[in-house]
Amino acid sequence: MNSPFCEVIQVGADLTDAEISELKDNTGDNISKRNRDYCEMSAVYWAWKNDKESDYIGLCHYRRRFHIHREMMLWAMEENYDAIYTLPQITDGGLREEFVERNYFLTPEMWELTEEAIKKLSPEYLESWQALPESFFLIAYNMFIMRRDIFEDYCSWVFSILEEVDRYYLEQGIQCNNRYLGYIAELLNTVYIMKNKTTLKKGYVKMKRLEIKV
Repeated sequence: MNSPFCEVIQVGADLTDAEISELKDNTGDNISKRNRDYCEMSAVYWAWKNDKESDYIGLCHYRRRFHIHREMMLWAMEENYDAIYTLPQITDGGLREEFVERNYFLTPEMWELTEEAIKKLSPEYLESWQALPESFFLIAYNMFIMRRDIFEDYCSWVFSILEEVDRYYLEQGIQCNNRYLGYIAELLNTVYIMKNKTTLKKGYVKMKRLEIKV
């Protein structure tokens, strides 16, 4: 998707001297220093806290893009869509098996801490979270395009959960594996859709992968 809808942002800018883009995630209110744990969610956080003008806000990756053209996006905006996602990916097992037992993206403790955070902060989402072990569908890579009010609601919710899990490890002085909060966010993105499936006006598009040498 080309400009005016896309703008490049450098994530983890506080962790490197490299200058990749003019827009970076280490200005204003930011969590750039935590990019190794939050991964691409540091860009989402930056947009949430600092972009107060865009009607729609979303995220894609330098190697992963929405297969959507300008006319499609304009139509979605005119039709007042709440959100656009990539097509769900199908896993071989349930999502707990995929993230905890097979690929070790998360530890069992991280899974349980996330459930406890949801139970404490937003119990209305607990049923959707508890359905994940039996669910084979994942909205992957924290990719989405959301109307501003939906984006604000999603970020307020997802970062409250992530910060609650993060706080446990910070207080314990435990260094977790890189990207763990990004992986939890990926699951929470799916949970958000599951919980709000009857109220969100949403569309799904293909994801295209770009071959970029680094």
